[in-house]
Parts: sequence; C-alpha cells; structure tokens
Amino acid sequence: MEQLFISVLNNAITASVLIIAVIIVRAFGKKMPKWITCLLWMIVALKLVVPVHFESVLSLIPTREPIPANITIEQTPQIDSGISSVDATLNLVIEQNFAPDLTASVNPLQIWFHIGGLVWLTGMAVMLAYAVVTYLLIRKRVSASVKVAPKVYECDDISDSFIFGIIAPRVYLPSGLSVEAKEYILKHEFAHMSRFDHIWKPLGFAILSAYWFNPLCWVAYILLCRDIEYACDEKVTKNIEKDEKAEYCRVLLENSVPWRLISACPVTFGGIDVKNRIKNIANYRKPAFWITLISLVACIAVGMCFATSRASANEPKLVANTNPEISDLVRIYYESATNGDIGIINRIYKGLDSDQQDKIRKISEHIERYEKVETYTVPGPREGTYIAYVYSKVKFKEYKKSIPGIETLYICPDEDGKLYINGESADQEELEYIKEMSWHPDVTELNNKVAKEYNDMLDADEELESILSNIRKEVAQRYSFEMDIEAPDEQYYTTGIPVDILIRATDGTIVYRQEGVTSFPHHTSHVSGIKVPSGTMELTYETTTPPMYNEKGEKIGDGEPRTVCYDGVVAFTEE
Repeated sequence: MEQLFISVLNNAITASVLIIAVIIVRAFGKKMPKWITCLLWMIVALKLVVPVHFESVLSLIPTREPIPANITIEQTPQIDSGISSVDATLNLVIEQNFAPDLTASVNPLQIWFHIGGLVWLTGMAVMLAYAVVTYLLIRKRVSASVKVAPKVYECDDISDSFIFGIIAPRVYLPSGLSVEAKEYILKHEFAHMSRFDHIWKPLGFAILSAYWFNPLCWVAYILLCRDIEYACDEKVTKNIEKDEKAEYCRVLLENSVPWRLISACPVTFGGIDVKNRIKNIANYRKPAFWITLISLVACIAVGMCFATSRASANEPKLVANTNPEISDLVRIYYESATNGDIGIINRIYKGLDSDQQDKIRKISEHIERYEKVETYTVPGPREGTYIAYVYSKVKFKEYKKSIPGIETLYICPDEDGKLYINGESADQEELEYIKEMSWHPDVTELNNKVAKEYNDMLDADEELESILSNIRKEVAQRYSFEMDIEAPDEQYYTTGIPVDILIRATDGTIVYRQEGVTSFPHHTSHVSGIKVPSGTMELTYETTTPPMYNEKGEKIGDGEPRTVCYDGVVAFTEE
C-alpha cells in the first residue's frame, strides 16, 4: 500500500504544476472557446489517471518522481523535487526527523507512509460514499416522476432541471415550467448530453476522490464544473439571435438555485455560477479562426510542457551484466562479504572504515549465500568510471527464502587502470552526478521493482520483519565498558577540566570517543558498532579547554593543547 500511496503522491505533486498552468492559461484566455478550456481539464484528468509517463523534450517538469519509490527503505532518505533550494530544506528536515535507526524494527518513514496510506484510503472511501449516497437520494426523489417526452421526465420534488444517469441519462424537469422555459432548458440539457458532460462530471469527481488531499485538485474540479456550463451555454447560444439570448438568460436567472455542496451528480441547469454565465452569454462573440487556432496551440503546448516528463532517449539504458570486468569485481566483493573476508574486500573496496568492516564481519555470520547478483552499469562522472546498481537476493541462515536488495557502487580505475570500488569521499560534482543518475527512469524502475518485492515479502510473512530486526540489532550491538585507571604520580591529575576521552585499538583505530568529560579516571559509558575484546588498550585524554589547573587550583598549563596517554584495562561487556 505504501508504494501505491507514494505513486499517488508523486502524481499529485507533478499534476499540481499542470493544474497551475491550466489556471493561468484559463485566466489569460478570456476569448478562448470554452470547449477548448474543457480540453485543458481533460489533459489534467489524463495526467492524474494514466499510470504511463509520457516523455517530451519540451517538458518543464523537473522530475516525475519527487518522492523515490524506495524512500521507506533508504538509509539516507531524500526527495528530489528538481529545485535545489527546496530539496536542501526538506532533506535536512527528513534527515533530522526520519533517518532510520538500525536497531529499530521498522524505518520511521515506513510507519508514516503506512499511516498516510490508511488516511488516504479512508478519505477516498468517504468521498465515494458521499457520491453513492447523493446518487441514491436523488434517485429516490425522482422515483415518482412522469415521462413527458423521450428521455424527459417531470417531477414535483425537484427545484432545478438536471441530467441524471450515466449509461441511460434522462433529463428531469421541475413541474410547472412554462413552455418557453422548457424549450431553452431542454436545449441546454441535450447540449450537455451531446458533449457527454453527464460522464465527464462523475469521472472528475471520481478522480477528485483519489486526490482529495490536494487542494489544487479541488480547485480544478470546481473550475471544470464551471467550464462545462460555460461551454454548454456557448453551444446553445452561438447560433441564436440577440433577443433569444436575452430570453435564455432570463430563463437561466429565473431557474437559478442557491449554491450547493460539490457533488458528482447531477449536471444541473441553473445551479452553478449563474451570474458569470449570463455575462459570458451577453458578451459572447464567435471567435475568429486565428483565436481558435492559437487556443488549440496553447492547449497542445500546455500538454507537452506540463503533462510530460523529460525525455530520456539519449540517456544510457540499464542492462544486466554487460561489463564483464565490473561483474567480476562485484562477484568477488559479494563472495568476500558472504565469507567476511575483510582482507580481500580491502583490496577491492577502498575507503571502508573500521565500523563498516566490522558490520560486514557481523552480517556475514548470518549470510548463507547470495542466490542472485545482477550488476547494472551506467557511465560515471569521470572518464573510465562507472556507477553500478547491484540487484541481489540474499539467503540468510535464519530465513527460508532469499530477500531482494539493491546497492549503488561507484567504480573507479586505479593508477594502473584496474577497477576498484570507491568508498572514499567524492567531490561535489561527482556526488551531484551520482544523485542525478539515481533518477534515471531505468534506475527508478529497478528501485521500484526491488521495493515492491521486499514489501510484498514483509506483508506476506510477519516473521520476516522480526528476523531482520534481530539481525540489525546484532549488527549494531551496543556494549558497555568500564575504565579503571590510576594516574601515575609524575603525571598531572586533571579534574574539573573538560577533556576528550579516546580509546584506540592496537592497530590505532579509534573505537570510542567522548568529548567534554570532567569526571574520571573512573568512567562508565557506551560504545556502538564495534566489538573490542577485553585487554590492554591505549587510553588518551585530550584537553579541550586550556589553561589547566591541578587539584589545588594552581595553574599548570600555559594554554597550549595537551595530550596525556595511559595504559589501562578496558573491560567490555555485551548489554
């Protein structure tokens, strides 16, 4: 459900730009034939309904998927609206509030999107229920009507004329209308039928029900209902004399009814924006050919620029395992990761820190094998570099089925031209390029595929989520430790002065750091992400706030940074 909701959100966001464009064109196109204005709303409807993304080199939509399909399972969730200032602001908020916790059973965004999906479905159900109830109430009200002509009925319980029904539409008139009023009203209602407005209006409401959370969709539906009436009035009055127009307006005014709530049905005669409709009828002049032509061109331009996404014809296509050298490099990496062979990994994957290496070791204890590894590559930001998207299925020892996943690797050549996986820091230009390529349509499709497979497995088996949660917790295990170190007599005994405490393993790796400590040498704290066996470690106190004073209050430092090292026992215990 989360994937469907994300898809609807993306469509709502991109369609909002189209709706704004239509509103602007509509506002400036006062002389535009109203039937063309209705065509603009048909483009909006197609955009909201059709799941296929049409491409155009003229598209002004920066991205067709502002919210990635796999955002709920990303370690660093981000949106890409195509507007850098918006992305920078929103992604900072997402990072601060919704970044995943490896020790948690679910990603925070999974929870929020699940809740959002439920709220969305509830709102849509309410909207559709309202439409059904409205339909049944009107049907009950006109049940006692009398047929006076083919497809025309009179009823004592209604105050306005309208078309009711979709497959077999009928015109219902209130009883007591004059012959002249009936003539004009029937012309109007049958004009609606010839334009299939009795279908377009319910369809528009059904679309609104799916996008009820978007205020612009409400505006679009209201304007659609008005434009339907404007276009119908034009159709009826374009070939009649001035005095007949005046009579039509009089009938329209006499049969106007108070504004009612937005509804899916029926298509009424005098229930919508009567004042402006009369103005349009009075001011109507048959548009010149060039106005109609320009209006059609504007309609096509709006569709090409705002209902499409940018063409990707010149972008590289993703095909699995097309580069044997990269495929072999990835195969070795995944085989080594399965065996926890950090020695081999360090030779082909540059830039892994100790925490990452320890994570690979720990997770390898749970991996039985990789049943499938497919490597999709695109050219990288530098000559000879590549971006590899690795689709894999991993079989954990604790679970009976293989689980899909996807990983992005930056492949670079070394001085000898041999390829390696680059895990070191890339410059800003490289990072921007990698981010841009992550929105490549084929990459998005691959991400969607993996996300769907993964979510389907979670939905089908509640046990899987618990197993994965336990693995994450073990990989990110926390350890408590105690230090009991007595400062030698010849060293200054520092107290009350904030210092940084560092613990280094024998290879120099910093396994713990705590800043601003004022109470020691007896100290208890926590360390995450790496397990260090009990033994002699190097403990370093680094002063951060000079000058230094001894316990008698005497100044012993001249303000220069000072580092004091001790040898002591650091005992680690699993929590």
